Amino acid sequence: MYPKLFGLLNTYGLLIGIGVLVCLWVFHTYAKKKKIEDKFIDFVEWLAIIAIIFGFTAAAIFQSFYNYLAAPELGFDNSLGSILGLVLAVFFILSIVAFQFISKKINITSERKEFIDRILVDLVAIGTIAPTILISIISYAKGSADGLDFNGGVTFIGGLIGGVVSFLAVYFWKRKQFKSKLIDILSIAPCSITVAHGFGRLGCFFAGCCYGITTGTKWDMAFPIWNSNWEITGHVYHLPTQLYEAIFLFIIFGIMSLLILKKDFKYNMPVYLIAYGIWRFFLEFIRDDDRGSFIGNISPSQFWSIVMLAIGVALIFLINYIYKNKKVEPAVDEEKIEKEN
Repeated sequence: MYPKLFGLLNTYGLLIGIGVLVCLWVFHTYAKKKKIEDKFIDFVEWLAIIAIIFGFTAAAIFQSFYNYLAAPELGFDNSLGSILGLVLAVFFILSIVAFQFISKKINITSERKEFIDRILVDLVAIGTIAPTILISIISYAKGSADGLDFNGGVTFIGGLIGGVVSFLAVYFWKRKQFKSKLIDILSIAPCSITVAHGFGRLGCFFAGCCYGITTGTKWDMAFPIWNSNWEITGHVYHLPTQLYEAIFLFIIFGIMSLLILKKDFKYNMPVYLIAYGIWRFFLEFIRDDDRGSFIGNISPSQFWSIVMLAIGVALIFLINYIYKNKKVEPAVDEEKIEKEN
C-alpha cells in the first residue's frame, strides 16, 4: 500500500478528489442524456459541491464518535480544524437567516438576493472545511513528517448523512424557481454516489485502513507498516475488504447506469440503499478496524445499514406513488383535448 506519493501527497485524498470529479462528470453526463433543464443541472451540481464539503465535515465528526465508542477512555477527540469549521459554519448560517429577514425590509432585486444567498451558502461550505486544510498546511510548513495530510479520519456513512442533509436543506429552500424536481434526478444520484465511493475505497486500500480480519489463508494480503519517515518496517496480513467493497460499488454503478440510461429505471435510489445496506451489514463481520458497538452488539455502520435498508424499502412505495400521480395528470389533459376537438 502507498499512503503517500513521493513522500508528500496523500494517496487517499488524491483518490477522493478523483472520485469527486468523476462523480460530478457522471451526474452532468447522465442528466444531459435524460434532458434535465440546464439551470437545474447547474443548481444540483452547486448543491453537490456544498454537500461534499459538508459531508467531509460530518464524516470527520462521525469518525470521532466511532473512536469514542471504541475507546471511551480517550474522550471525544476531534480535530481543531473541524471545530473551527463548525463555529464558522454556524456563524455564516446565522448570517443567511438574518439576511432573509433584512432582504424583506430593503429594496433588493430577486436576482441580487439570489446571488448573495449563493455567496453566503458557499461561505458556509468553505468555512466548514478551510480550517482543516489551513492547519494541515501549517503543520507541513513546520516540518510534519505526515506531509500534506488533510485526512484526520472519516467514515463514509457519516459523510453520506451530512451530505444528504445539507443537500436537501438547500434544495427545499430554492426548489421553487425550477421546473425540474428532485424526483427527476433521483435515479441519477446513486450512480454518482457509488462511483465516488468506489474511488474512496481504493483510497482506503492505498492508505491501509478499513482492512479485514486475519484468516491465515491465501486470501490475506500483506499491508506494510510504515514508520514516521514513511519507511516500511514490517507487514501485517488482513483480508483486503477495501478492494471487495470497491469492486462491489463499481458493479452496482455499472448496473444502475445501464438501468437509468437504457431502461429509464426509476428505482435506482432504492436499489442502491437496499443493496449497499445489506452488503455493508454483512461486510462488517469480516472487517477488523474496530469502531466500537452502538446498540447491543451491532457496530455503528451496521446500525446505519439497517436504516438505509428501511429507507430504501420505503422509497419504493413513495416513488411508485409519485409517478402514479404524475401519470394521471397528462391523461386528464388528453381527454379534455379530445372533447374540445
